[in-house]
Amino acid sequence: MNLLVIENNVLGSLLQNRLGQMNGVDVGLQAVAMYKLRDARSLDEKEMVENLFDCLCCLLMPLENKESFLKAEGVELMIVIMNQKKLCYGSAIRALDFAMTNYPPASEVSRMWSFVENEYEKIDRLMELYMRYSNRVKEESERMNDLELDDLEEYHDNIGDLDGLNEKEKAQAKIQRFITAL
Repeated sequence: MNLLVIENNVLGSLLQNRLGQMNGVDVGLQAVAMYKLRDARSLDEKEMVENLFDCLCCLLMPLENKESFLKAEGVELMIVIMNQKKLCYGSAIRALDFAMTNYPPASEVSRMWSFVENEYEKIDRLMELYMRYSNRVKEESERMNDLELDDLEEYHDNIGDLDGLNEKEKAQAKIQRFITAL
């Protein structure tokens, strides 16, 4: 067994005692930050990375450590790791799950981060959709104002008296347009 694996097993034992009180969240984040841009190279290193994330998840159980994780920009780091789609992608999701469980501020940071990434593309898309649908609502409002409710009631009441299939279809189409506009 590699020395790194042994060290990580000892670290895991320490976590259950007092490492969380001794700035352990910052240490854990610094350790996993090395893997935001690259994957582990060997099987032992892969196991070490998994152990590091396990340690980080253990650290994130107490509420005060969740606050430290948030202040140390751990949420942002986990999102960067997930966006890189490296080997520790799943571990980053698990760490975020531990951070957000029973701690809403971490969830809010995750939500805000998703709007800021990729040069605010989601905000741009929201504005585009807002403008498009705002214009559609305005057009439909104007169209509804042009429709006369009394005319439609008259068409509806007299639809059976209309002569010819063409006249009935026109009346039904006008009623359908009105219903659709509503």
